[in-house]
Amino acid sequence: MRNFSQSARHDQDDARKYQFIFMAIGVAIIAGGLWWLYEVERPYHPILQGNDLHMQPVSDS
Repeated sequence: MRNFSQSARHDQDDARKYQFIFMAIGVAIIAGGLWWLYEVERPYHPILQGNDLHMQPVSDS
């Protein structure tokens, strides 16, 4: 006769393994998207040239 408690434990371990794989893939997709935005597209990091590198003083007079 089969022991049902071992079978239930095995099913729970499989569910945890698949949940971990699913979460790891999700984190990898999010990390890849952030890397793509930061390194490849650079929407927030324009290439500065010439006088754009210098700060301009501003006064309220």
